[in-house]
Amino acid sequence: RQHLTTMAHKFQSVLDEAVLNERGQALGWVKRQRLITPFRLGLSVIGSMATQQVRTIADLHRQFNELWELDTDYKAFYKQLLKSTAPEFFLNSLSDIMSQLKMKVLGFEAGAAFSEFNRLILQDGSSFALHQALARVLPGRFNAVTPAAVELHCTMDLLRGALMIITLSPDTDSEHDYRPAPESLRGDLLLADRGYLDLTYLRDIERHGGCFLVRGKGGLNPRVIDAYREDGQRLKSCQDRDFQAIISKFPKQQRAELDVEWEIDGKPFRLRLIVRWNPQNKCFDYLLTNLPIGRYTINTICLGYKLRWQVELVFKEWKSYTNLHKFDTEKETISECLIW
Repeated sequence: RQHLTTMAHKFQSVLDEAVLNERGQALGWVKRQRLITPFRLGLSVIGSMATQQVRTIADLHRQFNELWELDTDYKAFYKQLLKSTAPEFFLNSLSDIMSQLKMKVLGFEAGAAFSEFNRLILQDGSSFALHQALARVLPGRFNAVTPAAVELHCTMDLLRGALMIITLSPDTDSEHDYRPAPESLRGDLLLADRGYLDLTYLRDIERHGGCFLVRGKGGLNPRVIDAYREDGQRLKSCQDRDFQAIISKFPKQQRAELDVEWEIDGKPFRLRLIVRWNPQNKCFDYLLTNLPIGRYTINTICLGYKLRWQVELVFKEWKSYTNLHKFDTEKETISECLIW
């Protein structure tokens, strides 16, 4: 109840009528307060995007009239969105929402695993197809299927359940261009998928006092210094060998931990590599980390990465909800609607 009250006050603050109207006037978006005010239009667009499927500007216009019980003209509504200051208004409003609507939702007991980190950072991206007329400006990676597409790059703090950075780019841009800077991750733990695997980047994170837990690619081929099964038994045939030469020797009934090493800029870079057999995909999964071995067991590392998997499931569910026409509040509980 206390958290809900706190969040309700935060909503009132960031979506305050005076705040939004003053922001619109300061940007020169509107000069006179008529029917389509910054507050009404901003709140309507946010509500429409959050609860319904929006395909056209006409959808936004219709929902604006329904929300405020008005009969505004489509041309007048369209002209407001056409102004060059309209994107700046929504960008500033989104930035304010991201900075204000957050609170710590996840924590660890003092002395427990992961308790030493200031933030647990999740980095990921999702692609969305656009109208093919935008292909020259926003090209997609798969020209035959989606000639125009964008990718939404998001950096999220799991401890606060809040997005920190959102970047929209052409789908052809590399994900690596939108990663958090290594120096910004001091005292943090980065959780990332294999698409973000870059050994030089991971080395720089470690040099700046950060930690990481990243899914590895199947083509990895470091030098294996030592290897142990989860029960502590040493894998003697896996010592001082190239990784790709000994994959067949890894156990499938239990996980294994390898002490591996690469050479980067003429210097050794040593990490822990967790190997786990995936019976569904019939292949091995890999996790790379620099978390200390004495404090973080194989099981703790795998449980830690599950935090990322759970968030991915939430994102998938959120996407399915955005494809619905609207929430059915008679079937969904208030708490479920708030979560989505």
